[in-house]
Amino acid sequence: MVKRVLTRKGLTKKEFSNDGKVINGVSTWDWPRYNPFLAGMIAFVTSQAVHEFNMVFQSYAGYPVAYAHFYNYLRQAHNVSSSTARTPVLDKEWPDMEAFLKVMGDKSVFGGDRPANLQQCFRRTLL
Repeated sequence: MVKRVLTRKGLTKKEFSNDGKVINGVSTWDWPRYNPFLAGMIAFVTSQAVHEFNMVFQSYAGYPVAYAHFYNYLRQAHNVSSSTARTPVLDKEWPDMEAFLKVMGDKSVFGGDRPANLQQCFRRTLL
């Protein structure tokens, strides 16, 4: 197949190579083009590395804890424009955040039990 591609394009091995290394008529930089599995693995490993970097950065910067406080605040706050006075601003649960809170524990995230009113939310956020 590689020889057919080279002859169809009219390229010689020397013209085809950009780094001087040609194996079976294919430059070392062209292997992902001819091997879809290898190209997929390279893309997968790269995306996993970026994902792990983002997770480490977010954990270091404290974003998940800040999101947890904001999520709890929205679950405690009541919607003023609603017809009922006890309708929370955020009435749906966020399954991923609930899983995060289960894994981390309320004590490590909120400094005690989960705040039950807005004043406690504000005080715990400042801790």
